[in-house]
Amino acid sequence: MLDNLSTRLQAIFDRLGGRGRLTEENVQEALREVRVALLEADVNFKVVRTFVERVRARAVGQEVLRSLTPAQQVVKVVHGELVELLGGSGHRLAPAPHPPTVIMLIGLQGSGKTTTAAKLARHYTAQGQHPILAAADTYRPAAQDQLRTLGAEVGVPVVDAPGEAPLAICRRAREEAAARGLTPLILDTAGRLHIDEPMLEELRAIRRDVAPHHVLLVVDAMTGQDAVNVADRFNRAVGIDAVVLTKLDGDARGGAALSVRSVTGRPIAFAGTGEKTDALEPFHPDRVASRILGMGDVLSLVERAQATVDREQAEALVRRLREDAFTLEDFRTQLRQVRQMGPLDQVLGMLPFGRALRAAPQELGAESADLDRFDAIISSMTPGERRHPETINGTRRQRIARGSGTSVQDVNRLLKQHAQLRKMGAEVGVPVVDAPGEAPLAICRRAREEAAARGLTPLILDTAGRLHIDEPMLEELRAIRRDVAPHHVLLVVDAMTGQDAVNVADRFNRAVGIDAVVLTKLDGDARGGAALSVRSVTGRPIAFAGTGEKTDALEPFHPDRVASRILGMGDVLSLVERAQATVDREQAEALVRRLREDAFTLEDFRTQLRQVRQMGPLDQVLGMLPFGRALRAAPQELGAESADLDRFDAIISSMTPGERRHPETINGTRRQRIARGSGTSVQDVNRLLKQHAQLRKMMKQLKGMEGKLPRMKGLPGFPTPRG
Repeated sequence: MLDNLSTRLQAIFDRLGGRGRLTEENVQEALREVRVALLEADVNFKVVRTFVERVRARAVGQEVLRSLTPAQQVVKVVHGELVELLGGSGHRLAPAPHPPTVIMLIGLQGSGKTTTAAKLARHYTAQGQHPILAAADTYRPAAQDQLRTLGAEVGVPVVDAPGEAPLAICRRAREEAAARGLTPLILDTAGRLHIDEPMLEELRAIRRDVAPHHVLLVVDAMTGQDAVNVADRFNRAVGIDAVVLTKLDGDARGGAALSVRSVTGRPIAFAGTGEKTDALEPFHPDRVASRILGMGDVLSLVERAQATVDREQAEALVRRLREDAFTLEDFRTQLRQVRQMGPLDQVLGMLPFGRALRAAPQELGAESADLDRFDAIISSMTPGERRHPETINGTRRQRIARGSGTSVQDVNRLLKQHAQLRKMGAEVGVPVVDAPGEAPLAICRRAREEAAARGLTPLILDTAGRLHIDEPMLEELRAIRRDVAPHHVLLVVDAMTGQDAVNVADRFNRAVGIDAVVLTKLDGDARGGAALSVRSVTGRPIAFAGTGEKTDALEPFHPDRVASRILGMGDVLSLVERAQATVDREQAEALVRRLREDAFTLEDFRTQLRQVRQMGPLDQVLGMLPFGRALRAAPQELGAESADLDRFDAIISSMTPGERRHPETINGTRRQRIARGSGTSVQDVNRLLKQHAQLRKMMKQLKGMEGKLPRMKGLPGFPTPRG
């Protein structure tokens, strides 16, 4: 919805936010760019002029410019004005005091009236009402047939009468709706390729005789300024109560959405966002404004999830994930739940900053295709394979790929994602207290009671955030702090925001009171000055540091160790602690013994690779070694090394047990089969076998020098000195 305009505005405010303190000239420059962006989005020029003047009057004040986060204050002003421009509080079609409620759809031919009629019928059916449709378009060929087909699809009766006049059909539909107790009655009237007097007179006659409670004008958002002109003409000639904007998911500039309310004085009631009958949303000006500015629309996302996802089924999947009983059948169910939510680009558009993930639409298309591809792959498996994916060897992967019309690489990717999901669920396995629809304070109270009753500790409260600090948010946090009395209040700040992180920490500390800070994204490319500033400015310590996206990427913050890493002195103590936590010592010592005894198989090599991966990303591990950062000069090479670990694991998994024990039996034909089964190349297989052979050869040489080596006490694999 309005993607191009959204991208332009977000880029403008990102640049504004990068300036820190703002001057009046900075704001004026940004507003000039906003003006150009709105005009290029085909917003009416009078509307643009009024909008920019209203924003300028509020944004170029000392209160904004001197605030701690001036750029966010400017965004807040723009958001407020956008909400007003789009219609303020929104528009709801009130039911008639005496049913049926009659809704009359008017508009030009091709604007999407007939499809919108079916979408409205589905919308009201989902709300528990019993709508009825009237096919009053007797001019367009097959218009009545189309509505009958759509009515059958959504399960709604259709009143039509080939040969009758539109007014007679509407009268009869009203009588039938009243007799059968159906409401609302939705009238699909005829359109024209252009506005003419006979059409307008017909619509006026229906309005006078049938007396609809709501007259909705359906306009095509892709027609730009023409949509606004059409709306203005219909409003003057017939009179409209609200507008339905269709095709807002298209590639058009979409300025009609920002103009039609101001020009006609009539609100937008619904927005069509796709061709299917479920692609109709009530138009909420505040939510749409938030999406345009990249602030997300979580409320609409929650409503969509509640409407499409079976809650009991979803909770059962979460339980199975925690209990490490999550099969590929469950994975397929989860994939289908995601697809029911709608296209991925729309879902991402409802998340705060979700548009940042939409920079490459071709990648989103690939992700959407993956859902279908993975569904087909799982459907091609036997029930036993879905329950026990570890039984799927190379031959089975080839069969599944052929049966699903995919590749072995796709099958490997699916199995890898499923394994990662199971591992994450088993690792976390923490109960969550939530209650859709309840207030945050009520959820926190109930969570505290449940934790006490079940003997669970600690209780971790995840509270709501905002794109900027506002008084309602602060008051909500203060209320939770007073009522629930947490023992520790931790402020989570994004280290990549630099000085903004420090300003935010200081503001929260003054307004709510914090005990410590958690710095996230310290593994990012930011300069990271927040870590060196936040303690001094707030007087509060840093308790934890987030160093990645996975659930195990959180470290206690040790100032002495971090200082050592900054100066290139390494952090061996953290490295040792991580190794102790992730590596099985007995298993590691057994691998060393097998290596020294020249009994080190490819099965052992795979175990060793997995131990290395458990330690974490290679760049983080190198950062813990003294002067290890010198080895991190080429991140692309580190990325290749990390990819090799996954690639080698897949290659060894595609071998037979005998081949893993006796790699010397792997001839050219076998190498080709292993490469196909693992989704790699013969060169990759050759490289793995070469590295394994070199490792065994090196250990043979070291073993031959055993008597010449100094005795190293306590190191696995080296001789221990005699008493």
